[in-house]
Amino acid sequence: MDLLAVELRSRPPYERLSSNASFSDRGPPPGDEEIPLSRAEPKELQKPPDTPATLRHVQQSHNLWLKFTLRWIVSLIFAALIVATLKIYERKRNFSPNQKTTFNTVITALILGLSLNLFVSATWLREAFKESARVLRWRILADKTYSERQQDLILGMENLLNVCKLGWQSRGKPAIWLVCLLWLLFNLLAQVSVALVSLTFSVDDGKTYNDTYFTDGLVRAPNMTHYFWRRAEPLAEQDSLGLAHNYGESYQNSSGCGPYSQFAKIYDAVYDPPYFCQMTGKAEFTYRFKEYNRNDTERTYPSLTNRTITASSGQCSVYKEETNHPTKDDFGIEGAATLYTFSNSTETIKIPTSHRGWAATTYVFRGHKLPQRATGQSCGDRCLWIWALRFGDQKKPKSTLFQCPITVSEVKKTTSEAHEVPDAIALVAAASIAMQGRWSGSINDKHWTQYQFYPWNTRWDTYGHKDAQVGINMAEFAIRTIAAMAEQNPRIDVEGRVPHLGSRLNVSNHWRYTGVLLACIVGAQFLLFVGTAWTSRSVVVVKDSHLAIARWLGSGKMEDEAIRRPQA
Repeated sequence: MDLLAVELRSRPPYERLSSNASFSDRGPPPGDEEIPLSRAEPKELQKPPDTPATLRHVQQSHNLWLKFTLRWIVSLIFAALIVATLKIYERKRNFSPNQKTTFNTVITALILGLSLNLFVSATWLREAFKESARVLRWRILADKTYSERQQDLILGMENLLNVCKLGWQSRGKPAIWLVCLLWLLFNLLAQVSVALVSLTFSVDDGKTYNDTYFTDGLVRAPNMTHYFWRRAEPLAEQDSLGLAHNYGESYQNSSGCGPYSQFAKIYDAVYDPPYFCQMTGKAEFTYRFKEYNRNDTERTYPSLTNRTITASSGQCSVYKEETNHPTKDDFGIEGAATLYTFSNSTETIKIPTSHRGWAATTYVFRGHKLPQRATGQSCGDRCLWIWALRFGDQKKPKSTLFQCPITVSEVKKTTSEAHEVPDAIALVAAASIAMQGRWSGSINDKHWTQYQFYPWNTRWDTYGHKDAQVGINMAEFAIRTIAAMAEQNPRIDVEGRVPHLGSRLNVSNHWRYTGVLLACIVGAQFLLFVGTAWTSRSVVVVKDSHLAIARWLGSGKMEDEAIRRPQA
């Protein structure tokens, strides 16, 4: 194979092209001297008068590798930046609209930059595929003789439309037709691959508390100063008892409590259960307060605060029934109640007949005064003694009495008085499992001893339970009352962390596709450059500007007259 060379210099303005009998010397244009090429040494370009050194194959390979490597490094940098950007924003989890705009701008610019580097011309950097076509066309022209139309299309093969036309013109030549088809498919697959990169990730708008970001400002927090009727009117002390029980009874807890072994784990929870529970060691239940954006009227994306309140049970005492006999109830009706005595205690307890049943459980608040002021039933700060009588059945007819201390703590990590839960509210919640909201005695001497009856095999019965489980029932009912109250009570504005629905980059399920596409793009470009450099290493093109090509075409003719100059 002969060596093909084109050079555009200041003196003379061009260098002649020589090939294997495809062109013959016609003579230089006026004013230029002809510099003959030796046919005795077809693999070398003889040194022109002002050329500093002879161009050889090794030098040509070096030039091609340098040119292609730089472009390949540019694509590699773009691919690495795309991966880095996706990683950074994926770790951000939730970001604001401004950050979303920034991400879209950056990732679009990077994908566009990768595409420009591969397919679109620029004055400072020729695109990879067209640059390969410019180099390969000289290797193709140097290989054999072509018609004038084919040479024109080969010279313009950087344009895919010309490649299509060349394939059509060469449909009788399978080799050329196949090369054109493969080049078109290669370009098409590369462009589709770049476009598919943007389909491997998505930016999803948030819908729940897991999709929020925060700013400082006013938030909506629950008003915990009273129990409220229909979320509007605060209830009097005696009127709040029945509502407190209703809260604990009806509170929806379909997902169950969130277990924890260490209290700090509550703040690390990635989900929002109705309340948290610890069953190892001391049984306790914890509610984590929520705050809402003032625009979130549906309360769909709360801010999970660090404020918590806990309901717990201490060690319960257990008493075994010794005797029972009918007696007057609290209204003085003879035989309307049963008095129980116990073998291991001097305690006696009177249970209305309407609150008795085989294997059932009756919870009792034994205070003469309201729970808010029942100092005789107090077991400490914000703590009340609550009782439960489990009735016998046919197998074990004797009943069992449980006495448990139930405590509702103060709110932890408050930053404002508006975050506090008053003692009166906490004491009512502690006793809520036994509350009815009804008094006995006379109008001038009300007795606030109250009972709640649960038949066998219902949610709060104690059949088959040990004393610890009875205390767990009481404490869990108390925290359910607090949780329902926090959700049902009216809202007040306080300073806090305002939640906003953000956006989240979703790429975790498609990383393998992102990696494969970018690796294929960069790898295909590398293979293209290697193939181009290897194939074209024996063809030296000093410069292939349009002016150089025009002067070359005007300075020679084909011996078989395949190229013809137009007649004047």
